[in-house]
Amino acid sequence: MVRSKPRQVEHPLVKGSFQLVVCVFSETVGLVTNMLSRVGQIRRCAASLSQTLTQVTAARHKHTLPDLTYDYGALEPHVSAEIMQLHHSKHHATYVNNLNVTEEKYQEALAKGDVTAQVSLQPALRFNGGGHINHTIFWTNLSPNGGGEPQGELMEAINRDFGSFQKMKEKMSAATVAVQGSGWGWLGFEKESGRLRIAACANQDPLQGTTGLIPLLGIDVWEHAYYLQYKNVRPDYVKAMWNIINWENGDQATGMCRYAVTSFSKDQRANVMQTRQRYKLDRICGDFLKSFTPPYGPRV
Repeated sequence: MVRSKPRQVEHPLVKGSFQLVVCVFSETVGLVTNMLSRVGQIRRCAASLSQTLTQVTAARHKHTLPDLTYDYGALEPHVSAEIMQLHHSKHHATYVNNLNVTEEKYQEALAKGDVTAQVSLQPALRFNGGGHINHTIFWTNLSPNGGGEPQGELMEAINRDFGSFQKMKEKMSAATVAVQGSGWGWLGFEKESGRLRIAACANQDPLQGTTGLIPLLGIDVWEHAYYLQYKNVRPDYVKAMWNIINWENGDQATGMCRYAVTSFSKDQRANVMQTRQRYKLDRICGDFLKSFTPPYGPRV
């Protein structure tokens, strides 16, 4: 005799609950899948937008080669037209182009969060950015009607800090000639003390970024600045440069920077490193140098 299996009776409530669970689970999976899909789309859109903004920002903030206010031959016989043409349209232009390329790579590295790439680009930023800063200042330091001695506040500051114009000239010439290899000799303004200082920087290291001094007068002693005319006799080149120095430009800069310091009390100046006054002082002095602060400030 074959025994039949007992018949299983499904309770309607159990069956309905199970179907409800399955339905809810299916809906939940669908919602989660849809949400993840949207998140992926948002991330892709954000990445695309970030890249676009980076490209737009880079395009809007390109550095450009500044125009000279005088002809290439205007500084002869002290600096030949050939040297000026090569120095400005070739050497300075190369620094500008390389700086723009390096900044684009740096912005891409920032967007990707690639710290290694950011660090590796620092030397190129320093070299090409410094070259652009230094030469932009250098051209304003020269004039066909230059030479002689400065007037006004700059002359007063020179006499106070060096004893006389001749002593300052001798000290700066010696420091500039003594630069080993390539570099720059500088007369700069020290904000903390309100005094003038002489310094030398190697290669294209910018004065303010290296020493904190605000550049007033710079002499380029890279060989491309003089070798075609003066060969290896750097002292003769430095001596000739004093005949075309634009002292009017230097005096204006000194007056603006001196005002930035003397407009604060002695106690405020003493605490300038720890207070917001430092920011205000930098902003005032920076008005003169606002074109000379790439890669992070306004562009030339």
